[in-house]
Amino acid sequence: ISRTLTGYFPFQDNSNAWWYSESGGNTVRILVTDTISDDGIVYFRVSFRENRVDTTDDWFKQSAGGIYFGEALAGEYDLFLPATIDSISGGFTSGANNAAYAYHDSLTVNYFMHRHVLCLKYTAPLIHGFDEITLADSIGIVELIDHHGRWPISYHIDSCRISGTMSEF
Repeated sequence: ISRTLTGYFPFQDNSNAWWYSESGGNTVRILVTDTISDDGIVYFRVSFRENRVDTTDDWFKQSAGGIYFGEALAGEYDLFLPATIDSISGGFTSGANNAAYAYHDSLTVNYFMHRHVLCLKYTAPLIHGFDEITLADSIGIVELIDHHGRWPISYHIDSCRISGTMSEF
């Protein structure tokens, strides 16, 4: 298997947004609030708005090596998603962190079957305490799981708006 992963993180449009919920009723919204292109690298400012918990703007950058995560535009970035994978499972280094991945042709998340899915598991949470992140091609993040909080939390995608098109799950 050889897959290019740029479609798993469709954050290139400032109008893109994703809505998630968990069984306890709490919600998360992810919004792209700004994009900047500089010398072939695209930077995305992304707002994570977790109801009753946190609202934080973070930065991602996309280059030939993949998608990287950073807490500020000018600062250090760690690998979030490699540009390609060449096996159905494997791993990569993300700063001081290790990440394992598993690719699935299809996977059901919260009673909805997604196609071309990549599941990431970090040894230490990379983004907002989430140590498992599931992404689907052309959709983006479809599930966020935190196993290390006071109790496990799992957010599943309810809907998204990508390039002006709304989808519900």
